[in-house]
Amino acid sequence: MAANIKYFVVDSSFVLSALLPDEDSLFATNIFNKFSNGEYCLVSCPLLPYEIANGIKVALIRKRIDKVGAENLVDKFLKLNIKLCEIETMKLFEMAVAENLTIYDAAYLLVSRDTNHPLLSLDKHLKGYSSGFSL
Repeated sequence: MAANIKYFVVDSSFVLSALLPDEDSLFATNIFNKFSNGEYCLVSCPLLPYEIANGIKVALIRKRIDKVGAENLVDKFLKLNIKLCEIETMKLFEMAVAENLTIYDAAYLLVSRDTNHPLLSLDKHLKGYSSGFSL
């Protein structure tokens, strides 16, 4: 049955769009529902937890959520147990330079290329790398 599981690399913009209550991303919610049901496997880079925590902190500061809501979202994210793939720093640096991306964006792209799994992102700099797959 594991052969039927689809794998995707997710970045922080995609995960936050599913977590934050005012984002209302039907696409991301659908992906996470299939992830919860075991139909999809989600992987990412080691930066993901820090970027998620920061995104939730920013939402708190901007009063999009309250403190309890923020803590609940961090807990919810941690319970997702998205697999984090290690990446080589020099390879990351070289990709960031070659693709003219931030180190952060390049980290997600590198995991996508290293694993040969499609990248799911709402980041305009990474959208061009997200196409070419079917759900």
